Amino acid sequence: MVPDRLALPSPMPLPELGEAGALPVEAAALVQAYQRASKADATVRAYRADAEAFGAWCAPLRLPIAAGQP
Repeated sequence: MVPDRLALPSPMPLPELGEAGALPVEAAALVQAYQRASKADATVRAYRADAEAFGAWCAPLRLPIAAGQP
């Protein structure tokens, strides 16, 4: 018989959420460090260059760079 939910042990206690559900500063810094380490520098530069090129294409057409509201 397979249980409906598996109870996995937590490696460390979860911190309390800060204002408006924001992560605590320590957790946010850790997440940011993982995000930075997840991409090679060349990939980040390529993404930035692509975003700038797209923004330059949107500007004369007066189009928003980011998508609208979900």
